[in-house]
Amino acid sequence: MSGKFHGAACKTCRRRGRKCTRELPKCKSCLDKGIECEGYTLKWTGLASRGKLAGKTSMPKSKPTKPKTAPLAFRGQPSASRRDVADHPDNVIQVSNTSQTGLSRPVWNSPSQTPNWSPSQFDQSRFSNLTPRTMELNMMAEDSDSSPEAETSNVVARHHASLGFMTFLLDPYNVPKELKYILGYHLGEVAPRLCVDTSTTRNPYSQYILPLGIQRPALLYACAALAACHYSVRLQDQGFHIDCLRFRGKAMRRLQEQLWSEETAKDESNIAAVLMLTLTDMCLGGFSNFDAHFAAARKLIDLRGESRTQDAFVEQYIGWLDVMLAASNRRKPLFSSNEISLLRGSNTEWSYDVFPCPPDQFEIFSRVVELHKSQDDHSVLSQEVLDAVNDLKDELLYLPLHTERGAAWLHLTEAYRFAIALYMLRLFKVPVDEDDISYLAHNVFYHAKNIQASTGWADHLLWPLFHAGLEFRDAKRQEWLRIRAEEMQRSGGFRNVETIMEILERVWSTDERPDYLTLLTENGGSGSMVPV
Repeated sequence: MSGKFHGAACKTCRRRGRKCTRELPKCKSCLDKGIECEGYTLKWTGLASRGKLAGKTSMPKSKPTKPKTAPLAFRGQPSASRRDVADHPDNVIQVSNTSQTGLSRPVWNSPSQTPNWSPSQFDQSRFSNLTPRTMELNMMAEDSDSSPEAETSNVVARHHASLGFMTFLLDPYNVPKELKYILGYHLGEVAPRLCVDTSTTRNPYSQYILPLGIQRPALLYACAALAACHYSVRLQDQGFHIDCLRFRGKAMRRLQEQLWSEETAKDESNIAAVLMLTLTDMCLGGFSNFDAHFAAARKLIDLRGESRTQDAFVEQYIGWLDVMLAASNRRKPLFSSNEISLLRGSNTEWSYDVFPCPPDQFEIFSRVVELHKSQDDHSVLSQEVLDAVNDLKDELLYLPLHTERGAAWLHLTEAYRFAIALYMLRLFKVPVDEDDISYLAHNVFYHAKNIQASTGWADHLLWPLFHAGLEFRDAKRQEWLRIRAEEMQRSGGFRNVETIMEILERVWSTDERPDYLTLLTENGGSGSMVPV
């Protein structure tokens, strides 16, 4: 060594998150590990900090070895939790960060490394007609043991099944190694649970959003943030909670970079990233400034004009979430019922199976929300308004039954029907016989009980059960709802179930009628939560 030192760590150590000895021309840390030192970034000082050369850098003569296929934006530093295995000399899969449930997290040392198999072993034509979910079902036998230990074991097995598909699918693009495992989990566990029917073959999250994010870092990291949060909530792994926050931060930074230019802002991946960040905040639970998400999405939709995402799915779902939040908040929704109907076009159904409330019911619901927001004084409502609410209630209750997708879909849609009717009566404080309220709440309860727990259908019952639960004063029903909520959070993996139950417990402990407009708002401020 020359005995000269550089003022900052070399590029290799900085990228790998390792301690650098800073010798010139190459650091001893890299030489000892037998890896290529990419040299140091030399910044101009003095006058170069201003004028034409401001911010310019000078590179050392020894040029770093660049990956042939890795985009620059994908060179993420490994997290501190992975540093203990990042340089294993045998270059094999290591396991670190054992979770509280006993589930271990595999970590790969190179982007090309895969769990126990190589993509070259497979013929791509075998997978041309398979979605990640159907591949998982083909590879994994159903296990009748529902104990927590068995569930954890099954989750691990499904992780590796979906991770194999994920690695086969994405390896040519050299996805960051820190994301491979969690994106495999996203394919096998998160994407199916975001749909009402977890066995559906048309899943927008696995078939559209994730492939779209392969070359869009903002969207890719947003998907990883949601998956890491879901993993943390479902299996109580604090390490993945930290990963979620880290991935979310990366997604937001890259999204901000995309929004600097009007042309890059129009890319459909940006609005998809906003949707995934919204779902991440829902999964985290507690209160979040969802208004900022919806405002950003609205501006992006307006900027894109007539352009739509695939089947207008992202626009439809953001509009749906916007109205659902405004229903329990003092702000007005950014999307009108007419605009959401136009997003469906000539279709009488939603574009994908992710909406638990059918369009005919949701159209009435959004009209109810618009009617309420149009009133200047909510404490004094005219008889004309009250009559309009009763007319909307009758219109809702006389809608035809939804039997086109089996018994589970029938019970889910009926639970929403009666919950919406209950909601509008309480929201407008319509003078009504308490027997009518009891009838509506009872029907929500009845239909919820007829849906098998720990299924996609049951996991989407949070909104109806929340509003029916506000009316429960029977200890037996309250206890049933507590048990069902635990099952929903363990199966669905969203922490908003836990926070909704905290609100219900506070309501049950008093006899006061809650104010719907402040019930889901943090101390009357801007932070809100969505009970969906």
